[in-house]
Amino acid sequence: MKDSMRTEKKSTIVSEDLLAELSCRLSSQIGIFFPPDQLHVLEKKLGLALHDLGFKDLHELAESFFQRELSPRQIEVLAKHLTIGETYFFRDKQLFSMLREEIFPEIIRRRRLGEKRIRVWSAACATGEEPYSIAILLNEMVPRHEGWAIEIIASDINPAFLKKAKEARYKSWSFRSMSKEVVERYFHQEGNGEFALAPSIASLVEFHQVNLIGGAYGPLNPFFSGFDLILCNNVLIYFSKEQVDATIKRLVGSLADEGWFSVSAVEVPFVSHTHLASVSSHQITVFRKTDGKRSALPPVPLKNKKGAEVKREVPLGKSRPSREPAALPCKCEANDPKEFYESCRSLYNQGLYTEVALQLANALKVHLKAINSLKSHLKELRLLIHALANQGKLREALEWCQIALQAEKMDPEIHYLHATLLQEMKEEEKAMLALRSALYLNPNMIAAHFSIGLIQLKNKEISSGKRQLKNAIRLLQKMSGDELVPGMENVMAKELIATIDRLEKEIAHLYESR
Repeated sequence: MKDSMRTEKKSTIVSEDLLAELSCRLSSQIGIFFPPDQLHVLEKKLGLALHDLGFKDLHELAESFFQRELSPRQIEVLAKHLTIGETYFFRDKQLFSMLREEIFPEIIRRRRLGEKRIRVWSAACATGEEPYSIAILLNEMVPRHEGWAIEIIASDINPAFLKKAKEARYKSWSFRSMSKEVVERYFHQEGNGEFALAPSIASLVEFHQVNLIGGAYGPLNPFFSGFDLILCNNVLIYFSKEQVDATIKRLVGSLADEGWFSVSAVEVPFVSHTHLASVSSHQITVFRKTDGKRSALPPVPLKNKKGAEVKREVPLGKSRPSREPAALPCKCEANDPKEFYESCRSLYNQGLYTEVALQLANALKVHLKAINSLKSHLKELRLLIHALANQGKLREALEWCQIALQAEKMDPEIHYLHATLLQEMKEEEKAMLALRSALYLNPNMIAAHFSIGLIQLKNKEISSGKRQLKNAIRLLQKMSGDELVPGMENVMAKELIATIDRLEKEIAHLYESR
């Protein structure tokens, strides 16, 4: 009797291999992936879903899942139990500041000359706080009396979330980032302690159930195309790498020309697409649809004679068109190579990357027959690599980077730049090796710790990624807040600390809240 009881109890144990197979199955069907260190969470959540799904245990559930496609009802139940819907109005302060001060004003200026319409898609809207926040913001910014049309599409895979979103009623906890005046302006308090959103704002948002893994959206669906802004926050973190790439490709297809794309801070490293260029402002990074000719390689800052940073004149997300090369003498061999370098930096700062690359390449080619002589021109090599990359000439930039490494293998900054180029070219494994080399040569290189951490988070190596971010924080705390982080141009220590803090909060929300 005891043996049979022991056997029966043992049969209820679910192996890690089975849970891993279930995770892959769920990932392929609904895009929710649980990495190895989160399989215990998957087991717990599936256990809570058993009754709603009509199974007695996880073995029976697994047998059914592996034999046939998930039914619409099963997807609905799984979405209810496996997704996280905790959010609130104007949750990401930095993003909404950037929307208010830079992105929406730019869209309004551009659209004013043609069709006066703004289209926004909140692709993972949960219970509606994000799209309604967008509606409130646009209501304050867009001159509706001039005939402007605001179209906000909101979608989620979880029908329970969408039902609540359509009701547009919220508790006071959802307003923890809003002032009392704004709440009173747009919400009416009801007797049950809930607040109802004003119908004039609620009517601006249209809700749809969409599975981003297999839903009918993209450039071939006119309803899901032509968006000026797509918000896809806290979604990609659940997907496999292949699903991330496929989803981003379809979302980019849904963007209008020069449209904007936003993900959460922890998901920024996941975004890699030929037609997306990163734009950093307000301590966050978003993306803009481009013609695919420019790289998102971080720019080199210009400093004046006192060492202070000179602000760029190039508009947000733009590069200045090239003109004929300036008639600068090649002074790399002359009496004043410093003046030549500063002249090139000045051109670079104006966005004249073609001229910079031409001047520097001509000056440096004379050293190629004696590579060692380039050791005294590493800063010129770095600037040349940046100028080429910012024209989208990644292969040529990589060739010069390899030349620089031949000249000086012990320069951690060159290894870091090498890694950045490899990441742009989706050579992630090689990029990690280059970052490891940079850290070996300079264990205190904050930029390398940060970049490795981002790659590890992207690969769902959560513990390792968090450890690298903590290393970066430890080193940043030794710097003054306004000091620029070496290797991360235009980024101050306090700004990177704020970015890492946001990343850690996102990780806690996405994983620890599971």
